[in-house]
Amino acid sequence: MLEFRRGVLFQVGMALLVGVAGCNQGEQVLEPALAAPLETLRAAPETVSVGESVLRLETFIWRDFMPGPGATPDGSPMMASLRVISVDSQPIPSTLVADLGWIIWNDQVWEAPVVEDPPRQPGATELDLMMRGGPKWGPDIYVDAVVRVIGADGASRLLRARQQRVTATW
Repeated sequence: MLEFRRGVLFQVGMALLVGVAGCNQGEQVLEPALAAPLETLRAAPETVSVGESVLRLETFIWRDFMPGPGATPDGSPMMASLRVISVDSQPIPSTLVADLGWIIWNDQVWEAPVVEDPPRQPGATELDLMMRGGPKWGPDIYVDAVVRVIGADGASRLLRARQQRVTATW
C-alpha cells in the first residue's frame, strides 16, 4: 500500500510540475511583450485621419539632472510629453483616446501607458499626454516616439514622430 501511495504521489507531483512548466512556455520572462511588434511601430505613419481631423505627433522627451532632494548623479528616468495635434485645426473628436506610447532607440523599446495631462477641453485641437518612469537612455540621443490612439469606431491607429532628441534639464 505504501508503494502505491509513493507511486501516486510521484505521478501527481510530476503532473503538476509538467503542468506548471507548460504554462510558462509562451511567456517572455526576461523580455516584456510589446503590444505592437517593433516592425509595426517603425512603420507607423507621421499623420493619421480620425473623423474629420488629421493628426500628427509632437514630443518633448527628457531626463532631469537637476540637483535636489532625492536626485541621483545619473539623473532621473526618461519622461515624455506627447502632443497629438490636429493639423487642420479641426477639433479632436471627444471620443478619441490614447492608451499606450513607445519610445524607440535603436532596437530598444520603452512601452508605457500614456496619461492625458492636462485633461482636454471641449473643442480642443490638441491632446496632451505624458509617459513617466522610462529608461535612463541619453541624453543627447535621437529616438522615435509612437502613440496609439483609438477612435469612436474602436479602431486603433499608430502615430509616429521620428528622430526626436532626448534632452537634459539641469
